[in-house]
Amino acid sequence: MTPGMTTTLHIGGQEVRKGVRISYGSNRETIRFTIQSVCVSTDPFTWRGEVSFAGTTILTTEVVEDHNVAGRQAEAALTERLTHLFSNAMTQ
Repeated sequence: MTPGMTTTLHIGGQEVRKGVRISYGSNRETIRFTIQSVCVSTDPFTWRGEVSFAGTTILTTEVVEDHNVAGRQAEAALTERLTHLFSNAMTQ
């Protein structure tokens, strides 16, 4: 290389430099958690919360009478489960 010249590498339109984060081009780029309330019955209205990960249901809650409560319970269950999982991983 000629003195004074620099080479810049770009990956996916991003300049490569220390600390840069470049997304891995996985077929699963849309991996995410989805929290939903699911109507179990319409007479009376009852609901359960569900958490899905990458399209697969991984948690369900007990049936309740309010869809907001069902969603909050699902969110709390996910938070509890992940906290437990990662807290244990840090101590092993």
